Order: sequence, then structure tokens, then C-alpha cells
Amino acid sequence: MGAVKSERVYFWDNTKGILIFLVVLGHFLLPYRSVPEVKVIFDFIYLFHMPAFAFVSGHLAQLVSDQKKSILKLGIAYLIFNIPMMFYSFYYEGLPLTLLTPYYSYWFIVALVAWRLIVLALTKSYTILFAAFLISILVGFRQEIDNVLALSRIIGFFPFFYAGFMLSEHKLKDLLSQRKPKHIFYGCSFFLMAVLIGIQISTFNIVMSDLLFFPYTNPLRFIIRILIYLVTCVVLISMLLALPKMAIGPITTWGRNSLTIFVLHRYIPLIFAALFPHIHDPSVLLAASFLGSIITMFFLGSDKLNLKLNYILATLADSLANPGYKQRLTRVGVSGFLSVSIFITALLAFNPLGEKPNAIHKVLSNQQIQQLNKSVSIAFVGDLILLRDQVREAYCDQKNVYDFDDVFSYAKKYVSDADFSIGVLEGPLGGPDKLYSTSNYGDGIPLFLSFPDSFADSIKNAGINMVTLANNHLMDMGIEGVIRTRNVLDEKGILHIGAYRNQNEKNKIKIIELKGIRIAVLSYTFPSNYYSEEYFFDENPEITSVIVDRSSRYFKKALAGVRNDFERVKKETPDLIVILAHMGTQFIHETDKFQQTWNEIFIREGADIIFGCHSHAVQPIEFVSIEQNGSKKQAIIVNSPGNFVNSYVEHNGDATSIVKIFIDPDMKSVLGAGIIPMWTHAVMGGMHQALPIYDILFNPSLRDRISLYEMDRVKEVQSIVTRVMIGADLSLDQAQEIYYLLPEGYHRHPVRGIDLERVLPNNQAHGLIKKSQRILFVGDSITEGSKNGGYGWYEPIATGLSTSTILKAAWGGATSKILVEKADQISAFMADLYVIAIGTNDIRYRDDRKCAMTPEEYVQNLDQLTRSILQKRPNAKFIFVAPWPSLPGDPFSKVSNHDKQGMFSEYTKSLKSFCDQKGFLFVDPTPYLAAAIDRKPINFFLIDHIHPNAAEGLFLYSHSFFLAGGKDL
Repeated sequence: MGAVKSERVYFWDNTKGILIFLVVLGHFLLPYRSVPEVKVIFDFIYLFHMPAFAFVSGHLAQLVSDQKKSILKLGIAYLIFNIPMMFYSFYYEGLPLTLLTPYYSYWFIVALVAWRLIVLALTKSYTILFAAFLISILVGFRQEIDNVLALSRIIGFFPFFYAGFMLSEHKLKDLLSQRKPKHIFYGCSFFLMAVLIGIQISTFNIVMSDLLFFPYTNPLRFIIRILIYLVTCVVLISMLLALPKMAIGPITTWGRNSLTIFVLHRYIPLIFAALFPHIHDPSVLLAASFLGSIITMFFLGSDKLNLKLNYILATLADSLANPGYKQRLTRVGVSGFLSVSIFITALLAFNPLGEKPNAIHKVLSNQQIQQLNKSVSIAFVGDLILLRDQVREAYCDQKNVYDFDDVFSYAKKYVSDADFSIGVLEGPLGGPDKLYSTSNYGDGIPLFLSFPDSFADSIKNAGINMVTLANNHLMDMGIEGVIRTRNVLDEKGILHIGAYRNQNEKNKIKIIELKGIRIAVLSYTFPSNYYSEEYFFDENPEITSVIVDRSSRYFKKALAGVRNDFERVKKETPDLIVILAHMGTQFIHETDKFQQTWNEIFIREGADIIFGCHSHAVQPIEFVSIEQNGSKKQAIIVNSPGNFVNSYVEHNGDATSIVKIFIDPDMKSVLGAGIIPMWTHAVMGGMHQALPIYDILFNPSLRDRISLYEMDRVKEVQSIVTRVMIGADLSLDQAQEIYYLLPEGYHRHPVRGIDLERVLPNNQAHGLIKKSQRILFVGDSITEGSKNGGYGWYEPIATGLSTSTILKAAWGGATSKILVEKADQISAFMADLYVIAIGTNDIRYRDDRKCAMTPEEYVQNLDQLTRSILQKRPNAKFIFVAPWPSLPGDPFSKVSNHDKQGMFSEYTKSLKSFCDQKGFLFVDPTPYLAAAIDRKPINFFLIDHIHPNAAEGLFLYSHSFFLAGGKDL
């Protein structure tokens, strides 16, 4: 970008300095866009910052003296910086390798090259400008114009580049020279107008495809694109009226060096997001992102770094453009580097394994299922809390009572079916003569909690056997509230721990006996609100058991108290020791130093199970191996299951869970944990309820209450709970009633099976499947399940075959050639029946090193494969499945959709002919799949362009297989 020595340079540098800061800030905020407060700011930035940058770039393009060299520099910059990002995206995000698709922000460099070439052929005309805007709106209706070569954004943002190109130096000089102080006021007013329009646009539930100018997800989304144009125009007017035309310190410097910042900065927000993946406090996020952006700007926006980068790019451009000896020598080196990079990229880009697999989760074995079924279970539900509105929601005018049963109505079955259930009663039962909870939290009113006695009735009715009272709200109604709470719980027959009348009560060891297992329970909390540490350690030590931070002068005293408790407990020789610990930082998904310190102490002293709470956000479950009585024993830490129900749902407070711990009744040790994700929901005029996500999906009466908009949040909650607590980000199609976390990691249940006795029609495929003892399913990622957590398409069939041995030989990205290479491995399974589903990737990838490039070669490969198998297993039977269909827009397909569909037809016909000649059974489920997929939203069956999801998709594929399974028997 050329430099012009005039005051206009300062004006444009100031403009670019502000815009490049917004670019960096936007990238810091991008990973946290699910946080509502962050989303508002992020979306507003993205409404105008890149269109505005295009406008600035368009004006400056006409000032460049050597367009050829400038374009060459941009092209070199794109290759140098986009290629590393391409490899990063492949290995860490599973994106395909291709030079034709810009990664992350580098699309803008491609766009600059394209725009500069386009305007060289255009004159300045308002007619062209109008046509450019019209085309940029219409192009959104074309799904095939997507991110390949950034085409959708090149067309979408071009009108602003062209508008900037039309703004002459003379007009800008006149505009800047005629500005008066009142124009600053006008400029600020216009910016305020842009903010108001942006807020209005946010009501359309903006998605990233809107902001990135990808094809419309819904035809009416074109309105959002028009509104984005409007916001950008208003912002540009405000900048032209208000931004200073003199240098303003670092902002001007950043603008002058904006290209350097742009090409180098993208890795820093990615590293930040990787280091801090679970921050959800908006104030912390915004402050950290703003600070990180400032540091990035100062670090990358220096003149020294900019000069070095421009020198390198200019040298490379000169070497490629000029014929001198030294330039030729440099050109050979540069060309060699770029050629090697392009060669490696092309090699990997056409690799059939280019579709990076997701995690494949282990499946519970029959033995593990039996162990869990006979285990003793303890359920933990976390914070039982009532804020002011929750109390009022429960009031029944007709009966003049508070009834909280509905809070637990859907979660009750998961609590009551445990052998023992524990909750955290986070607040006193203060009685009707006291004010019930005073605040909703965050409303500026001091929070003092107090619950109606009927809340205890509902807790008991829900199946909760014990509550801990040790929490920071214990003393909200004073010592009288503590005593009254104990009395009410005693009257209602609810066991409790964590609050005491005197030291003798505190010293008594709480022992629970469950099916022959003796379990000791201890309870601790950090100090209660409004009371000092001195109150609990020096004045009233009998009220509860308090733990404090290492920096506290009472830490040693707290530690001595804990050690004394464990010594007394061990004299009772319990089989297990359970700790109920109220600690942690609110609203975060990771543990803090306080939790880590005391968890380590509890485990070291002999705790087997730690149930933590207070964060009001789900936190990870950890397994720890401990030495006990000369042998190793498994301990488990449930750092926080989140709230049970809380009307304050900010910071993912609506993402909650019930946790169950499973204990081996023979070994009297922890087997593992089960997690039931829940979402806090309330209808107008109703109560806040804990809704198990599985029930939302499969209980019709509950599902009908949830809107499509709310289901988006349910998806997010499912992801948050599973990712944080068990380390596996599970989608709704992988929904289970309970998710099992064993010491070796997450294990899923087998899918529900197809009842083969009732499968209709009773055809050849059905018959072969039922009478085979060893069945091997062979194929690619659809058989392997490498994109959906390991759910192969055939699993509903396998689960229904109780008397057969089911085997799998599948590889993500496999082709017919790859199966030939692995023929010895496939033959070694010695199966009776081989069900082979292959060919899709031969058609999609079109790589002659790995793919059958013709139908003839395809069946030759299959013939060679079957010959190898029959040599070892002469009586083996075969079922060949036609290539699975691939939807339009498949990003891994190397051919157009029209040509791809033609090849699918040809390969399928050749496969059928091959099977007819050889006497193998041919099955083509494609018509049944297509008919079903065409009648439903894509994600009802598929997770992408080709792979079935773990729910309806599997059943569709398995059922379609039987429907197409040959002649009736």
C-alpha cells in the first residue's frame, strides 16, 4: 500500500489504526461468542469493521504507484502466512487442506488482490457502484458461491472497496478541510445511530455466516446483509466527520503498520483461547480481550517490525519480478520454498485421509455394564437454592402455600433411583416470620437467603436423603436460623450434616450404611457471608467446619481440624470416606487454587469421594489413585455439578447436572461416575425446573414445550456439561440418559438395537445377517464412526444380534484401493459374512494414488479383495453396499455435484453387475436414504455432508440397508 506525504495519510492511518484494533479485538472475542454480553459487542464489531476496511483499502489502492509489485507482495504474503494456518487448521480443527480456501483472516489478502485487479478494468461510475451492491446481495442466494477463493466475501465486500476507490484525493481533501467542530458532534451522533441499528439487528439472532457473507442460510437473511451495509455506511460517515486528521500517537502508528499487524496477529488470540478455554465471566473476558488486544497492537505494530516485514516482502517481490543475477538467485530460492510448500500442501490436500477424524469413544463392555448395574450408587445434586423470584414462583394462591414439587418433577426419577442421594441446602429454613430470600442476585439488593419449610418437603419427595448445611449462606438468618433449619429437617426425617448446636454434635461421626458398605461423611465450607474467620475459629467454632485459604492466619488451625476429623473417622473403620466441600470461585468451569489445595489435603488424609459445590457452574470430575491399607484405591473428585436449579442463569448457570458415583459392593471401591446433564428452564408464569436433556429429547410432553430457539441453548448446555465434566464434547445425537466416566475416560452405552425378529421385509440381507455367527462390517469413516464419536452405521443391527460376534474393519477416508492394501488384515478376521460398504471416497477424492478412477477399476479392486478373503475363508458370504450418498456442497469432493452424482450412478451400476456375476448380494440403500433425508432437516439424520449422526442417522442407514436387502425369503 503506497504512502502519501500529506495530512490525509494521518487521517487514513487513524482510521486503519482503529479498524485494525477492532479486527484484533474481534478475534480475541470470537471463541467466547456464546457468552451473551460478548456476543453483543462481537456482532457489532463484525457488522462494519471489514466493510469499512475494504472502503479504506479501496481509496488507498488508487495511490499505489506500482500496482504489479504491490499485488505480488500481497500474493507472497498470502502464501507465507496462509500455509502455516492451513496446517494448523487441518491438525487442530479437522479442516481440509487446500490452497484454494483461505484460512481465518487471510481471505482479506486474497480479496485485496482480486479487488485491485478488478478496478484496473473499471471506470469510476455510480452505475457500477449500484450494480456492485445489487450483485453482492443477490450472490448470497447462490449456495455454490462459498469460501473457495473467498469468492462470497470478495463479491460481498467489493462495493465498499469500489466506493473507496471512487473517493478521489481531491474530494477527501475538500471534505477534511471544510470540517468544523460541529462535525465532530455530527460524527458521534452518526456512530450512536449505528449502535442503535446494530442493537436492532441483533434481534435477528445473527450467526457467523451472516457476518462472513457466506450464502444465506435462509432466503430472508438477505435483509441482514442490507442492514450490515447500512451500519457500515453510517459508521463510515461518522469516521469521515469525526476522526482527527493529525497524528494521535500509537493509533496512527498502528494504522501505518496495519498490514503487519493483520498478517501476524491471528495466532495470538488462538493461543489465548487454547490457554483459557473455559472463561465465561463477561467482565473478565472483555477486560482480558481488550488488554490482550492492546498488548498485541504494541508488540506487532512497531515501525521496526513493519520495516523488516516490508523489506522481506519487497525483496521477494523484486526477486520474482526482476531479471538481475542476484534477483534470479533469490528467485530460485524463494520459488523452491514456495514450490516445496505447495507440493506438500497438494500432497496432503488430495490425501484421502484429509478428513480429520473426531474422537472415537470407547463402548461399555457387557462386563462393565453388569458391574455398573450391580453397583451401589450415590447421587449428588449440588446447590439447592431459592432466590427471591424462585420463592414467589412457588406460591399457590388457592392453597396459600409454597409448593416446590414442580422444581424436581422431571429430575426426580434420576435422584430417587440412586441408593442414596445428597444435596446442598444452600440457605436456612428461616421460618414465615422472617423475610424469604431478599434478592435475585445481581440486582443490587443485598442477598440474604431463607426458604419456606415446604422446600424441605419437596427435597424429601424428590428422593434426596441427606443435605449438607455447610455453605456460605448458612448464617444468613443468624444462629437462630441455623438451629431452626436443623429442627425442621429432623422433624421431616431428612438427614443433615454441616451445622451443629454444640461441639458434641459436631464431633459425632456421620456413618451411612448402604448394602453392607459403611460410608463416613464429613462436611466443610469456607466462611459464611457477612461473618469473619475469627467468628468461626475463635468465637463459635462449633457452628460448622470451616476451611480457609493458605494465606489466612487460620489455615494451620483449619488443617489441624481436618486432620483431627479424619483421625476420628478412621477409628470407626468405614469402608469409604465422603467429603462434602463448599468451595471454589463462582461462575467458572475450572478449579481454583483453594479447591486444588483442599482436594489434595482431603485425598492425602484418606478421602475416597469428594463432592464439591459453590461455583454455580459445572466443573471437571477427576480420578485419583491413592494408597490405602497397603494397596491402591480409586478416589474421585466431583468438583461441582453446578446448581440444581437457580433463576440466576448467567455465566452458564443453566448448565447443570446430577452426578452419580458407582461403588463396587464387593471391593468397596469407586468404579466410576455417571453424569446426567440438565438445563434450567422456566415458562412464563411457571417455575424454574431442572430438565434432564435426555428427557427434553425423548419425552414428547416435555419436548413440545421447548422452542427451536431454546433447543439451540439446549445444544450448548449439552456441550458445556459433557465437555467440562467428562472431557468429551458430545452432541445431542449422542444423547444418553447417563454418561459414564470411568478412570480410563468416557465410555458410551451401545446404541439401542433393531429388533431383528420384527424387521420387515424378511429378505436376503436379513437372512444372511441372522444365520451368520461372525459378521465383519468393512468400510470407511461411516463404518468406523470416525465423525460421530465411533458410532458405525451398522450398530443398531449389531446390538440386535445377541448370538453373533460382530467385528469391524474400517478406516476413515478408506477407498477400494486401501481395502485391497489391507486385504490380509480383513481376511484375518475369519468371518462368515463380510458386509462391505466402500466406494464413496473413490468418487469424492479423485486421487489416482488412492482411488479407483473408473468404475472398472473400482470393481477390479473389489474382486481382488474378495479373492484374498476367499483364499482363507472359502465359504465366506458377501454383502456389498452401494457407495453411500454425498450431499451437494461436500467440501471434500473434488468434482462438481453434477459430475459426482453421475459417477455415483456409474459406480453403483458396476458394483451391482459385479455382484450379479459373482453371486454376491448387492444392497443399494440410497433411494431410501435420499427419500428420508429430503423430507427432514439435514441435521435430523446427518452431522455433515455424508456422515450419519449417532441417533436417527444410524437407524435410518441400518433400516435402509434392510429395506434394500434383496429378494424376500
